[in-house]
Amino acid sequence: MSKNVHVCDDQWHIKKSEKFTWVNNTHNTCNITQGTHPEWPFTSPSYKVPAGGTLPGETKSDLHDGTYAYEVDCCGPKTMPKNVLVP
Repeated sequence: MSKNVHVCDDQWHIKKSEKFTWVNNTHNTCNITQGTHPEWPFTSPSYKVPAGGTLPGETKSDLHDGTYAYEVDCCGPKTMPKNVLVP
């Protein structure tokens, strides 16, 4: 079973090579990108999650334990950056 991750969540945990599902409960399409952060933790180069929709995702297999930042453009003042923690 895939883990659900809300696009506006911050400080969430995941393992290397783990599949998950982005969940967008906002009224806007959400773009998830690397921004200016040096290391991108996901297998897709970016994500475009439709308003009220979902999209599959997966973390890279070669990640080191730590915190990885990324950008989300649809979460209002709590938008950027977001962090995923491995493991």
